[in-house]
Amino acid sequence: VISVHLNKQITHLLYSAHYVLNDNFENYPKGDRFHQVFEVLLGDGIFNVDGWKWERQRKIASYMFSQSYLK
Repeated sequence: VISVHLNKQITHLLYSAHYVLNDNFENYPKGDRFHQVFEVLLGDGIFNVDGWKWERQRKIASYMFSQSYLK
């Protein structure tokens, strides 16, 4: 058993998730500790980075979910 102690919050409420992920994303960084713990599994992928690395990967991924791409 590995104890990580990430001090993170979890929500199941749709409006809270929308607020964190869309409206106020910059105020909820994953942080260095999260990145360090999950680096072996997630590397520097979109689910494990913050800042400009996240913005770049998010922009690239958004093209894959556009309506014209999914047709």
